[in-house]
Amino acid sequence: MPELHLCEKNTESSDAFPPSSAPMEDIRYLSKNVFFCHTDGGVLQLTDHDSIISEIQLYRTFPFSHAERYLSVRNSDGNEIGIIPDITQLDEDSQIAIRLELKRRYFVPEVEQIHSIREKDNIWVWELTTDRGALRVEFENLHEHVQPSPEGRMILQVMFGRRCLVPPLSKLDAASRRWLKRLF
Repeated sequence: MPELHLCEKNTESSDAFPPSSAPMEDIRYLSKNVFFCHTDGGVLQLTDHDSIISEIQLYRTFPFSHAERYLSVRNSDGNEIGIIPDITQLDEDSQIAIRLELKRRYFVPEVEQIHSIREKDNIWVWELTTDRGALRVEFENLHEHVQPSPEGRMILQVMFGRRCLVPPLSKLDAASRRWLKRLF
């Protein structure tokens, strides 16, 4: 697990970045000189020059195709402060803090192995091993719950909006590939 990089002790909040009420075509890209870190309480904080905003929220605008690009940075009220075009343009500590925050927000287990895919009484049951452990997924309709994603992956939409990511066929073992080839 990535190490939590704490901010300096100065945690005063600032309204230096007021919420944008500009039209949608006016996008504010944040400078590569901004700094992200976690407070002692584990809350993400943004520093830009002398301005500090606590309780920052990050949202992926393209969650699968550009997971570390075009991140929406929002304040605690949900108002957008700006967009990070690419986190690799930021300093290393900021990158670590952002990746940790995204990992917390976007908990998406990745399938490592498919043990079985069966249909019983119009319910599809997938028995899987993910990077988070064993998982059993059930759904009624494959076409509503199994979606292709960029780079040849598949997204399994499981109950209550949860997701699971199936890597490209080339990254799965032979038995897992056989299970998928029977369906698709």
